[in-house]
Amino acid sequence: MKICPLICIILIAVFLSSCATGKRALNSGNYTQATHLAANHLSKHSKSENAKQVIATAYPLAKSQWLEKAEAAERATHPFHWENAVVAYGSLNEMADSIESSEGANRLNLAVVRFPDEYETSKENASMDREIAGDELMEFGERYHARTAYDHYERALGFKPESANLASKLRDALHLGTIRVALSPDLGRPFGVDFYKLMEDIHRELDGRRLGKFVKLVPFDVVDYEGHFEEPHHIINISVHAWEIGREREYFTRKAFKRSVEVGKTKDDPPKPIMKEVKATVNTFEYTKNSRGTLHVTVYDLDLVTVVYSGPIFESVSWADHQSVVSGDRRALKDGKPRFSEKRPSPPSDYRQESRLIERLASELRRELMRFYVSF
Repeated sequence: MKICPLICIILIAVFLSSCATGKRALNSGNYTQATHLAANHLSKHSKSENAKQVIATAYPLAKSQWLEKAEAAERATHPFHWENAVVAYGSLNEMADSIESSEGANRLNLAVVRFPDEYETSKENASMDREIAGDELMEFGERYHARTAYDHYERALGFKPESANLASKLRDALHLGTIRVALSPDLGRPFGVDFYKLMEDIHRELDGRRLGKFVKLVPFDVVDYEGHFEEPHHIINISVHAWEIGREREYFTRKAFKRSVEVGKTKDDPPKPIMKEVKATVNTFEYTKNSRGTLHVTVYDLDLVTVVYSGPIFESVSWADHQSVVSGDRRALKDGKPRFSEKRPSPPSDYRQESRLIERLASELRRELMRFYVSF
C-alpha cells in the first residue's frame, strides 16, 4: 500500500515541528532541553501555541529537578560534591537566560528564577575543594603526585579563572610533575657528517618543546626554574651509525624502433604510395642519487642510572631522472618526435641532499621520542 507523498510531507513537517518546539524532548522527559528548544522557537515564532504549551509544562518540571539536585549536592559529603551544585545552579541560570532572551517566552510569566549568589558560592567551594586536594598531593614532593595535583589545580582554575594564586600553583605542579629531558651535545662517530647542521636541526625540532604533557626538552647543563638550578632527569645521546651522501648510479637501456613510412608516389594511374622502412634507436640513461643516514638514540635515566630507550632512527632522500638520446631516423618514432628529454639532468648537490636528510632525521627523531614518552 502506497502512502500519498502529500501525507509524507505533512508527517515530516509535524515531526520537525515537534522537534523544534521541544515537544519531542518534553515527551521523552528531557525537560531542560524542551525548555531551551521552546524558548528558542518562541524567539522566532512568538505566537506558537505548541511552543507555549511545551515551555509552560517543561520549565517548572526542569526547575524542580535542578533545585532538588542542587540541594542534594549541597548536603552531600563526598569529595568534590560542590561541582554537582555548580552544574545544577548553572543549568537553572541558563534556562532563565533562554526564557528572558526570548520575546515570546518572556511574555508568559513563568516565574523565572535565577541563582547567581548560589552559583558563585558553589564555584568558590568547588574550586577550594580542588585546591585543597592539590595542596595535599604537592606536600609529597613527588612527580606522579604532582601530576594528579596539576589536574586538581586545572579544575580549580576552571571555576576561578582569574585566580593568580591557582595559576601559580598550576605552574609549580607542572614543573614538579615534568620529566626534564636534555639533549647531549656530543655526537658520537660523526662519519664526516655536517655536525653543526645536524645538531642545529635537532635542537630546532626539540629544544623547549614538550614531548608530552609532562615531558619537556631543556638545556643540557642546567635547568633554571624561578632562580633554582636543577639537573635533567633524562639524557638523550645520539650517535651516527651510518651516513652515505650523494651515492650516484647510472643505468642504461636501449630500445629499437622501426616503421614503414611513405616516401613518395609511383607514376602509376592511379599513383601508389612508395613505402620505406626507417629505423631509430633510443638510448636512455637513468640517473639516481641517494643519501641515507641512521642515528642511534639512547635515553639514559639519571635517577635510575639505566638506559630506558635504545633504538635506531633511519631516513633517506632520493633523486632520479633520465636522459634519452635518439639516433637514426626520427620518423621511426611515433609522430616523429621524442617524448623525453635529451638534455642530461643535473642532480642536486651533496649539500642539498644532506640538508634534506638531516631535516628528515630531526623530524623523525622528535616523532619517535613523542611516541616513547607517551607512557611517561
